[in-house]
Amino acid sequence: MSDDPFKSGSDGGAGIAEYAGQLLLVTPQEYVESMKTSYGDTDCVRVNFVVLDGPDGVEEIEDTLVFQRMLISAMKSQAKFNEANGVNPATGHPKMTLGVLFANVAKKKGNQDPPWELAEPNDAQKALARKYLAGKKTAPADPFASA
Repeated sequence: MSDDPFKSGSDGGAGIAEYAGQLLLVTPQEYVESMKTSYGDTDCVRVNFVVLDGPDGVEEIEDTLVFQRMLISAMKSQAKFNEANGVNPATGHPKMTLGVLFANVAKKKGNQDPPWELAEPNDAQKALARKYLAGKKTAPADPFASA
């Protein structure tokens, strides 16, 4: 184990699959069509996500690319909405997805890896996400306050 608080330069940040079995609150930021990778061109979604039930408490992960097909399908329209609008006027937050990340072996095809999905959250998990979001709300800055 290293005492360094940072990842190595080429590490590229946390991949979402590292958080299998955990409750994630995912905010899709951008849909990226046809990104060049070492495996060829592929679509992906740029996300920020929060691990709500991690072993060390809440963990916020920013600017991660999601390449898993099922997750891209689930988040593509949210990413496009968030890119265009920033926040959903109905909620005051960007569009998000909440669920427990898992590899769905029942949908595995041939020699391919099973697709990654977010399982529907239960009421306790939804309450945990609401509590987290409530703690993130900040009042708008007062433009007339003295410095």
